[in-house]
Amino acid sequence: MEAASWGFIGTLVGAVVGASASVLTTAINNWNSSRLQQIAKSHDRAELSRAFQRETLLATQDALQCFIRLIARSHLADLEAHRATGSWGKNMLPEDLSEGVRMANQKLTALIVRIADDSLRLELAALCDGINAVLLTRSREEAESIFNSLTSVFGRAMVNLGSILRNTY
Repeated sequence: MEAASWGFIGTLVGAVVGASASVLTTAINNWNSSRLQQIAKSHDRAELSRAFQRETLLATQDALQCFIRLIARSHLADLEAHRATGSWGKNMLPEDLSEGVRMANQKLTALIVRIADDSLRLELAALCDGINAVLLTRSREEAESIFNSLTSVFGRAMVNLGSILRNTY
């Protein structure tokens, strides 16, 4: 074979090898780029989830404080009515207080179901049930007992809520 033929074959083989390397390099770059985009999307989604939980937990803290305060006001109104009438459970709360309790309960319930941590969600739901039970008692003694027990339950729930909240940062 002539030198020109060998030169042509060498050029052809070089072109095929070069083109193959270029195609392979492009494919690898595209695969890596796609993988990096998926990782970035996953990271963004996780950050959005953490931000949502952070906002939910902060709002839950505020709503819980508001709700317990309204229940305390309601309990005091029940105690005053009991002193005045001698009977328990027949007191109608003032309209603004009753509506405040309803709205606070509604807001807190909506926030609790959004909490991702199962144990905290269950703890807060039980606390919410306990808080509501104060208004549904049949005697002053029962109301006082439930209300007094709520202070420690409320304190533990706020500590747990704060701990989980700090883990979202």
